[in-house]
Amino acid sequence: MKVIRFFFILTFLFIVGCNNSNSSKQIATTPSVPTSTKTTLPTELPKGSSSTGVNNYSDDEILSFVLKYSDLNETTVKLKDWPDTNEDEEQLSDPIYFVVVEKRPDNKSNEVDQRDYYSIYFGENYGDHIARSLRIFVKYDLSEIVLSEAGYFDEQTEVIYP
Repeated sequence: MKVIRFFFILTFLFIVGCNNSNSSKQIATTPSVPTSTKTTLPTELPKGSSSTGVNNYSDDEILSFVLKYSDLNETTVKLKDWPDTNEDEEQLSDPIYFVVVEKRPDNKSNEVDQRDYYSIYFGENYGDHIARSLRIFVKYDLSEIVLSEAGYFDEQTEVIYP
């Protein structure tokens, strides 16, 4: 059943890719909005503060928001679940770029990235394996997108204000 689902996804992605044949295959992490800054974000809640996060957006809404403002590869597809891989398959020469919601905000966490942000995995599916290109954090109220090559908030984290 997994093999059939995998081939269905590959067929779908191939069709989508053919429809976008003039699009670039390069990953662009330059924001399409005018303002971006590098910043160090806090990693813990200050004592006495409380979380105001809200989890009322669907995965599809969050992923559409990310694709609209993050200027990722034009052929990137939104997935509801992790793509299947088969290490016995031949590696694809042109990977399939995808985004999937990895984690939703957790109001009980003291870590800012876990409490206030959706965690989005931006990766490349090569058929036999998956590779992460970026972790994208979206603030619970959609007020900011944070791009992280490290996968967590650090001094290289790039904040984009849509």
